[in-house]
Amino acid sequence: MDLRTGVLIQLAVAGAVVLVPALRFEGLEVEWNWTLIFASSWLSLVNSIAAFSLLYVMLRKGEASRVSALFYLTVPITALMGFAAFHETLSAAELAGFAITVGGVYLGTR
Repeated sequence: MDLRTGVLIQLAVAGAVVLVPALRFEGLEVEWNWTLIFASSWLSLVNSIAAFSLLYVMLRKGEASRVSALFYLTVPITALMGFAAFHETLSAAELAGFAITVGGVYLGTR
């Protein structure tokens, strides 16, 4: 499947699924500001389009099991981003868990 077509189909279906509940419970009122524009742009461009594109490229070039092992890095990377951007604290247990996770992903993708 073409990469652009796959991403378009996946995002269109996801949008259609959440449209009805959004209309029912939220309405379509928007208070535009720069924070909303930045957050929406980040979610749309980086978290959706770039992430799906990267996933499909990795699946084409490697084994699915190696690619799927990388999903375990979501939590440690998100926590590190929270630490860097929002000054959240990281406990010793969390850091130890991150090290174990990274080690497991390394062993699983070799």
